[in-house]
Amino acid sequence: MAVVVIIMSVCLILVGCGGKSALVGKWQVVNDDDVLEFFKDGTADFAGERGTWKVEKGQLTFSEDGYSETYSYKVSGSTLTISMYGEEMILKKVKR
Repeated sequence: MAVVVIIMSVCLILVGCGGKSALVGKWQVVNDDDVLEFFKDGTADFAGERGTWKVEKGQLTFSEDGYSETYSYKVSGSTLTISMYGEEMILKKVKR
């Protein structure tokens, strides 16, 4: 479970300072099949795991089962970059 929270947190970091509405939708991890989806109601789904998310002061926080992680993120066009533990996770917006 902690691994899922870490992966989701990394995805959230990639979203950056684009604001909450910029994150809503499906994002696919570059060079991977994993998809992170942010919903308007503040919930998120990553690889079948559900949690909640929020953006505050330019930081993205993901919570699941009482465990939370906060990351830096940046949205540039259709690219979300989440910075976590000195590394970046890059995701591309999935077109509907």
